[in-house]
Amino acid sequence: KETREGAPCPLVPGSVPLRGKAAVKAPANAAGNTFPSKWGWRTFSNPARTDGLELRHWEKIGLQHEYAPSRFNKTAEVLKYTDDEYVMALASTEWSKQDTDQVMKLAQRFELNFILVADRWTGPPRKTEALKDRFYGVQRKLAELKGLAPGGADEHPESVLLSTPYNADWETQRKAAMQKGFSRSKQEDKHERDILEAAARIEEKQRKRKAEQKKKKSST
Repeated sequence: KETREGAPCPLVPGSVPLRGKAAVKAPANAAGNTFPSKWGWRTFSNPARTDGLELRHWEKIGLQHEYAPSRFNKTAEVLKYTDDEYVMALASTEWSKQDTDQVMKLAQRFELNFILVADRWTGPPRKTEALKDRFYGVQRKLAELKGLAPGGADEHPESVLLSTPYNADWETQRKAAMQKGFSRSKQEDKHERDILEAAARIEEKQRKRKAEQKKKKSST
């Protein structure tokens, strides 16, 4: 069997019975008799693509629906600002408008993956934490400026952008602590485990001693 363009269609093994989850119950007609479903070699496109690519697959005739995986086509929503808004609320002595624009564009392009943002950054040397701090700081101010979250964090505790602002200093300390932990030797790890085990034994002895003292007092 061939398509209209002459390309061969993949065969559907209708003679092989399906079992388990792959089995499909045949629908029944008005008389109660079952009949096999009709399938067609259909063209489909992915809404996430912008090049107009069309592919083909087997599909039940009569089922018209959007390409199923398209529901996973989620993109990051980045608030944008005008020149007036930048001058009024976003201007900074540490950041130029050109550098701020670049952070916003890269963050949207790479879906807030700031490792990639830092890799493609072409402005003055800045750490990843500084890029994230500028991006989330701008987004937070824009949300308040545009009235998307009136009342701020007090009125919108569910908004992570408002209630939990990005803390660049804490992130730097966290990474430094992780790096310190990764760079420890096996002897240092063993020494720390020994200390923790000794502390656990001491706590257990104290717990038993208190339990015995409480038992003696209750018996007298």
